[in-house]
Amino acid sequence: MFGDTVTLAGGVAPVRAHAEELMADVLQGTLDLAPIFTETIGLDEVAEGYR
Repeated sequence: MFGDTVTLAGGVAPVRAHAEELMADVLQGTLDLAPIFTETIGLDEVAEGYR
């Protein structure tokens, strides 16, 4: 019904440019990933996420 008013755009993230700094923040506990990663699954369930 309202789908025509929604736009979703994306692109390639410059991960390599920020990974080292962000990883340091994660390991030090200064960057909280809880709002981003909301689920925990086992390795045997990973393939299902790509279906």
